[in-house]
Amino acid sequence: AFVSDRLGEPQIYVMNAGGGEAQLISDYTYGSRGYSTSPDWSPTAPRIAFHTRVGGQPQLALVDADGGRTRLLTN
Repeated sequence: AFVSDRLGEPQIYVMNAGGGEAQLISDYTYGSRGYSTSPDWSPTAPRIAFHTRVGGQPQLALVDADGGRTRLLTN
């Protein structure tokens, strides 16, 4: 997991350790503002916790490593 600002603001991506295509996994709608940083892998499941902003407010979120549903851990 890594952070890239290739969309204009930081977002979370995953990529196979051997290389290949990076997959956007943070919740982002193209053309809108988004901000996600600090990915950290779960020690017990294929999930990634990260910092994000919702309505301008900082939040903690959790997403499945395959890019599944994002769940907010704070509100």
